[in-house]
Amino acid sequence: MNAPLLPRATWTHASTESIKTGTWRAAMPLHIRAPSPCHVACPVGGEIAEWIGQARAGHLRRAWDTLTRHNPFPAIAGRVCHHPCEAACNRASHDSAIAICKLERHVGDAAIAGGWAFAPPAVQRSESVAVVGGGPAGLSAAFQLRRRGYRVIRIVRCAVSWSVAVRTTTVTRAVTDLRVRRSRRTLRSVAGVSFSVSVALVAARVRRTALAR
Repeated sequence: MNAPLLPRATWTHASTESIKTGTWRAAMPLHIRAPSPCHVACPVGGEIAEWIGQARAGHLRRAWDTLTRHNPFPAIAGRVCHHPCEAACNRASHDSAIAICKLERHVGDAAIAGGWAFAPPAVQRSESVAVVGGGPAGLSAAFQLRRRGYRVIRIVRCAVSWSVAVRTTTVTRAVTDLRVRRSRRTLRSVAGVSFSVSVALVAARVRRTALAR
C-alpha cells in the first residue's frame, strides 16, 4: 500500500542519447510503404497483389482491367512467362508460392470467353507512331501508345507475327494461335491500330546482313 509510485514517463521528439538514466523515450516505429516482392520481380511491373485481390473477390473483369494496364496479353503470358514473381512470393516462406501465372492465365481466358474489349482512349491525338516488330514488345508498345491516344501503324515482317515465336514453347499450336489472333483483334478493337507487312523492311534487313558478311 505504501509502495512508491513509479515516475511518469517523459516524452520527447529530440534525441536522448546523452541521457543515461530516467524514463525518457525517443525511439518511434517507422512505417515504410514498400512494394510487394512479386511487383518488384515482375518484368512489366504488374500490380499483382491488386488484381489477385480483385479476382479473389470474384471481380474477374476488374482484375483483367488492372492486369492489362501493364500486360495486354494475360492469356498468352500466363502460359509462357517464366514467372519470377512466384520465386519472390512471400507466401513461399509459409507453405508455397501463389500460382500467379495460372491465375493470370485464368483471367486472360475469361476475357477471351467473355469477349471483353478495351475502352477507347480518353484522348485522341493527331500524331501517328510506327512500331516495327510483331513480338511481345512491339504489340505491347502499340497497345500503350494507343491507350495514350496516338494512332499506331504496326510494321511486321510476316502476317503471323508473334505466334511463330510462341509456338516454339511447350504450348500447343492451336491454343497459341487462338490467343494470338484474339490479341490482335483486341488491339484492333481499340480503333487506331493498323497492321502492315513490310516487304521493303525484310529486303533492307537482308542487304544489311549480306554487307556485314
